[in-house]
Amino acid sequence: MNRRIESKKEGLITSSDYKRLSVKISYWLIVLFLVLCSLIALLPIVWAFLSGFKELNEYYSVNPTLLPQKISWDKLVDVSTKLKIGKSFINSMILFFGCWVGEVIVGGIAGYTISRLQPKGSKMLFTLMLWTMMMPHTLTMVPMFMTWTDFPIIHINYQNTWIPLWTGSMASIFNILLFKNFFDGIPKSYIEAAKIDGCSNIGIFAKIIVPLSVPIISTITVFVFNGTWNNFMGPFLYLKDPNMATVALRLYNTTQGFTEPEQMLAAFVVMIPSVIVFMICSKQILGNNMNVGVKG
Repeated sequence: MNRRIESKKEGLITSSDYKRLSVKISYWLIVLFLVLCSLIALLPIVWAFLSGFKELNEYYSVNPTLLPQKISWDKLVDVSTKLKIGKSFINSMILFFGCWVGEVIVGGIAGYTISRLQPKGSKMLFTLMLWTMMMPHTLTMVPMFMTWTDFPIIHINYQNTWIPLWTGSMASIFNILLFKNFFDGIPKSYIEAAKIDGCSNIGIFAKIIVPLSVPIISTITVFVFNGTWNNFMGPFLYLKDPNMATVALRLYNTTQGFTEPEQMLAAFVVMIPSVIVFMICSKQILGNNMNVGVKG
């Protein structure tokens, strides 16, 4: 353990601090607390996964057990086959890609403008934007639906198109806030050096800010993917064509004929892509270092 502490390049606890008994006790108490939180978070997932392998009489047993009497991997394959989410998977990826592009471009430009450019009235505008976060989503659901099903002036119905879902995601104040806070932490010396070299605001954003923003873009990628992958209400309202059904819609429509254990396994199968995306992006999320190239 001491070797791991000595090899650390970042963090509050150094190898010399770790030699003190009080620091060791505090360190291990924090580790135990985090392990406990992880177990609490993972328990429902493990319970649902293992319950999917149970028979109905075992599932509804008065004295439930965590482990099933028998684990048959064929059951997992059968559930995956019955779901038939191939087309729905493609539809969900189309929805994710459109939302991701919109949220990264709009959120990044808006966050950079408020954080660094700071035009006149930007602080008041940002305050008003934060106030809108307190507005319940259910309050805007009906007006938005009426707008997209009969768009004002041109009177076009945008149902069975991706436009309402893509456009709605661009107005994510939460992502703008994340970008703004991230850009606040970028050293001003980067921007000042670029301005001395004659770089324009667009050039600074494209050549300096964007490459440094890989951690926050990775974070937002995880949020956007989970949001679009698990989004049920939006596709349910706007995508009436069965050929445009997303994974969430497909899961809802298909599992109505499944038994409860099969529904547990189906939910687990649908969850796998979200885990994969997080594993891919986690290295970039945790690898942020803004002090590279900055003199102390």
